[in-house]
Amino acid sequence: MKVAACITARNECKTIGLLVRLLRRYGYDVFVADAGSTDGTGDIAHFNGAEVVRHDKAPGIGPALVDLWKIAYEEGYDAVVQIDAGGSHYPPDAKRLVRALEEGVHVVVGSRFIEGSWYTGRPLRKRLSQLASRKLNEVTGFEFTDWTSGFRVFSREALWSLARDCYKTKMHGWQIEVLHLAAWLGLDVREVPIRYAAGRSSLNWRIAWEAFGVWKRLHRNWKEKSR
Repeated sequence: MKVAACITARNECKTIGLLVRLLRRYGYDVFVADAGSTDGTGDIAHFNGAEVVRHDKAPGIGPALVDLWKIAYEEGYDAVVQIDAGGSHYPPDAKRLVRALEEGVHVVVGSRFIEGSWYTGRPLRKRLSQLASRKLNEVTGFEFTDWTSGFRVFSREALWSLARDCYKTKMHGWQIEVLHLAAWLGLDVREVPIRYAAGRSSLNWRIAWEAFGVWKRLHRNWKEKSR
C-alpha cells in the first residue's frame, strides 16, 4: 500500500523533524503544509525528507489538508495519514490505523476516548471533547466517540469523496464536517484507540466557537428533518 502522511504545521520546529523521520521510516511519503511558520519549520521538514507546500499565511487545518489530499490523490496514493505536527499523537499508532484500513475500511479515526486509548493532560479539554461528541451523536444519529480527533487515515476512495472545497469551517470544526460527510455518504468508518498527550494545541475559544457553529448547523438540520 502506497501511503502519504499529510501534516499541517505552524511553528513546529522542535517536533517536525523527528516526526517526518519516523513516518518515513515506516515507509510513508510525507507532505507538509507549512502554514506561515516563522521558525524554519518548512525548511526542517524539507531537510528531513518531506515535500513542503508553503503558505504565506495560515490557511487553516481544513483547506491546507484538502490541498495535500488532492496532491496525494493525483499522485496515486492508496491512503493518507493525518497526524498532529506538535507531538500530541504517538507516531507508531499510525501503523495500527493503516492496518485497519487494509481490512476494507474507508476512514479510520484515532479515538482518544474508547477502550484501549490513553489520554494525558488538560482534563477540561477532554471533558469538553467528550461532551461535544455526545451532543453530535444526538443530532446526527451517528455514533462516534471522538468527532474532533485529528489523527485519521483515509483510503483513496474516501479521498475521492471528501477532498472537496465545500466545507464551511477551517479549524477543528472542519474535523467534524469531514467525519459527518464521510458517515452521511455511507463510507465505512472505524474508530481505533490511540495514545494522546494534550499539549500546546490546547483549548482555544475561537476554535471552540467554530466547532459549536458546526453543531448548531447540524442541530438545525436535525430539527427540520424531525418535523
